[in-house]
Amino acid sequence: MKRKWLTVTTAAVIGLSGLFAGAGDTAQASTINSRMSDVQQKRSDVKDNMNENRSEIEQLKAKQQQAEAEIEKLDAQISETNGKIRDREIEIKTTEEEIAQLKKEIEILTERINKRNELLKDRARSLQESGGMIDYMDVLLGAQSFSDFISRVSAVSTIVQADRDLLMQHENDKNDKQEKETQVNDKLDSLKRALAELETLRADLEKQSNEKNELMKQLQSQEQAAHDELVGLEQQDATLAAQEKAIQAELAAWEKQQRELAEQRKREAAAAAAQQRASKPSSNSSNSGGSSSSEPQDSKPPVTSGSFMRPAAGPVTSEYGYRPTFGRMHYGIDIGKRGANVPIVSVADGRVFRSYYSSSYGNVVYVTHNINGQVWTTIYAHLENRAVSEGETVKKGEFLGYMGNTGRSFGAHLHFELHKGTWRGSSSAVNPRSYINF
Repeated sequence: MKRKWLTVTTAAVIGLSGLFAGAGDTAQASTINSRMSDVQQKRSDVKDNMNENRSEIEQLKAKQQQAEAEIEKLDAQISETNGKIRDREIEIKTTEEEIAQLKKEIEILTERINKRNELLKDRARSLQESGGMIDYMDVLLGAQSFSDFISRVSAVSTIVQADRDLLMQHENDKNDKQEKETQVNDKLDSLKRALAELETLRADLEKQSNEKNELMKQLQSQEQAAHDELVGLEQQDATLAAQEKAIQAELAAWEKQQRELAEQRKREAAAAAAQQRASKPSSNSSNSGGSSSSEPQDSKPPVTSGSFMRPAAGPVTSEYGYRPTFGRMHYGIDIGKRGANVPIVSVADGRVFRSYYSSSYGNVVYVTHNINGQVWTTIYAHLENRAVSEGETVKKGEFLGYMGNTGRSFGAHLHFELHKGTWRGSSSAVNPRSYINF
């Protein structure tokens, strides 16, 4: 079938290049409005193209709808299973720590009981050798006076009570030890159950991943056609709509900046006039310091200098370029997963203009950046989850979600794309390695 693909050939789609350069130039707003008109015209072209291709798209969707719905369902199950695995791992660690603490307490009680056992044995031998209670009677009968008798009765009572207290404490320690030993056994049983559940969850995760891979193999023959149809038309229209919204936001920001600059110029002019009228110079000065947030990095890549930083820690598993195995271009760089939870971050300051579940990219985030007057677009695909929403602004190194295996993906990894200018499908993609140190 003859396809009329949308070809956005120039930076006029959005063309935010130099948006903040020459902020005082009134022609800037006219240029932005003109580029917005270009985007709206391109959207109209896409809609016409979609109408011409609607029949073929619907047929393709009908064939793939069930498989794609199952893939999305499996992605959700895999994400939920990963969450349960993390919970069980935390529970296991906590239980192990509690068991270790109880064992320490049992050691202390055991040592105390053993020492008291020796003391009681010595006491028993002493009583046996001295005749036990007979000696106590001799003590009482040997009183020289009534007051001496009372004193001796009190002394004997104190000794007897001390023996009783010793025995009582001994019994309490033994009961406490038994109780803690019971707690240890209960927690060991709980730990065994948690470990068994963890193994079951991991088996479920492997089963879910295998089921997804089987579905992926079924769709492999239709991969290129599905990607061209669904991403090339409907997603192009949605992306252009998001870019149009981003332009409006940038235009509003530009207009706000013009107002702030105008107010600043007025204040500066007033201050200059006041200074000129003053007979003595002003030596006021002020210093202001910025604050930086100290965020734990864990497995995040370090924030580096330059325009861009790495989007994730891990090895590059697939480069940008032609793939002979699949017979097509790979328009990004893949980073493999090393670790249970690998965070994905924004490579530069920007604004999220798409954050959704794609049938091909799975959980995917699109970010537009304006760096020194040049517009860039970055894409982060196959995420386990998405931590940002459309319209949010993000900072360089800000968390976008965890690396995952959603969409048409055969293994956990990040598919990262860099586009110079606004997103125009594959035509705007560039090799990320030319701009980012991997």
